Amino acid sequence: MSAKNGTVTTDKSNKGLHLLKYILFTFCMLFTFIESYFAIFLVPSNRFAPKINSWFSDRNTSSVMMNMSFKVKLKPGLMELINPTSPKYALTINGTYHLENKNFCSEERFLSLIVMILSSTNNFKRRNVVRETWGNSSYYLNYGTVKVLFVLGLTKDSSVQEQIEAEFNRSKDILQGSFIDSYKNLSYKSVLGFKWLTERCRKAKFVLKTDDDVVINMFRIFDTDIPKMSIDQYHVHCQRRKKSKVIRGRIKEKTNVKPHQLRGLKYHMPYCHGQYVLFLNEIAPYLYESASMTPLFRIDDVFNYGIVMNNIVGLNYKQVRPDERALYEDIKIPVCWKQVYPKCRYLYVVTEDESQTRGIWSSFMIQYRQT
Repeated sequence: MSAKNGTVTTDKSNKGLHLLKYILFTFCMLFTFIESYFAIFLVPSNRFAPKINSWFSDRNTSSVMMNMSFKVKLKPGLMELINPTSPKYALTINGTYHLENKNFCSEERFLSLIVMILSSTNNFKRRNVVRETWGNSSYYLNYGTVKVLFVLGLTKDSSVQEQIEAEFNRSKDILQGSFIDSYKNLSYKSVLGFKWLTERCRKAKFVLKTDDDVVINMFRIFDTDIPKMSIDQYHVHCQRRKKSKVIRGRIKEKTNVKPHQLRGLKYHMPYCHGQYVLFLNEIAPYLYESASMTPLFRIDDVFNYGIVMNNIVGLNYKQVRPDERALYEDIKIPVCWKQVYPKCRYLYVVTEDESQTRGIWSSFMIQYRQT
């Protein structure tokens, strides 16, 4: 009788134990799901970041990390080769700042990275989604201090200009030059950025130049690319094009070169694609000096990150590989993002709208969490 009772008691105990385990497992899974949802989609959190990277310690400076030996030396015959019309040099060399937060850099004691984003006047939604996603500095607190600056020109539309000024008053992260914002004036924006970095922001260690339709995998930059640049003595990290054809005769082609310019050249000089250019802030004054001496060329990437940059003697480049960049439409997202982290190593992705930006950023966050 006691054995039977003992068996019954044991069976009940086992069932109770299994039920308790099931309840605990269900609770843990529910808690994990809620935690992941808040962490990825709602609340930026520095707990995603590893321990602070040694490259951004307070006493570490880029000049210590790398052997600096630069000088600006213009390539011979540039004036005849570029053959610029009026103006012969970028207007922003001696231009003024229409909108500027003078405390943008000075309010930070240590500044790890300035992200300089070229944006168009009407792209309010694009700027906002960048602020909410990959440009949100609170994701990177354990890496160092990150600040995002949007570079714009002026608009002839007074209502749009009023909206930009209201946006500036809210966010304080806009630098607006005194020139009309248009595609033909795109070269002015980067020169304005070089001028501002030289005059207003010498304390930042690195500068990342990009556009407002690009999503940057910032976690990879901090974990891999900046440390590698420092170890391997690279000054610029970009997709450097060495065999880009000079396009002529296409009236509607944005990169069309006028007949009187670059005569005899089949290919452009080597230049960095402007969607992603990571460089030491130490070279910003040299870029500004070079831009002030270089005849103006309309195509921004070719001018600022090719001709101007090529005038700086002593620069070393690290190449972005083809498999590290993509257009959103070319990505097989369901396949790529479900793979193990190292198999999907995009450094940046070019998007077409804000929903794509959010989707790519969420994927970067999920991948980073998996590591």
